Amino acid sequence: HAPPWAERVVREVALRNARTCALWQAYGFMHGVLNTDNIALLGDTIDYGPYGFMDIFDDAQICNHSDYSGRYSYRLQPTMILYAVEKLLEALAPVLGFERSMDRAPRPCELMDADEKQIQIWADHGMEVCADPIRAELKQTLLSEWSAAWLERLLGSGVGDEATRWRWYGARLRQLDGD
Repeated sequence: HAPPWAERVVREVALRNARTCALWQAYGFMHGVLNTDNIALLGDTIDYGPYGFMDIFDDAQICNHSDYSGRYSYRLQPTMILYAVEKLLEALAPVLGFERSMDRAPRPCELMDADEKQIQIWADHGMEVCADPIRAELKQTLLSEWSAAWLERLLGSGVGDEATRWRWYGARLRQLDGD
């Protein structure tokens, strides 16, 4: 039995944006303004603003001249994707909780008729059952897509033999997984 529609929507948005961000990270692309209104439901990049590609790798590089704190640095792009997905989760939490509690989608205006206490109960339930699995899936997708993109770049580069590339790939995965 498939998860309710709101959960499927959030999961799909999370995975699409994780794949996009993984490619950005593998190719040195910096969006520049990854606030929540610039994260597309389809996983596309919108509102490019001060975007750029790195000439020389610097994970602290910031392409937005007005970003003095580094919030939109290359290094923090995955964090900003996760932040945006968490805000989507919070916005849909009452619907997520309702669907999980009632095993159906709400009818039009049904949640508008509920009192604030009930809305909060559904929101808490929605976050409790959906947030951690979606966060984990986003992180895993980001890692696996990033790793695959880097491996593709290495294999296509003609640098080193295949065994060397696979050792490098395995070491990066272990490093990212914290082993």
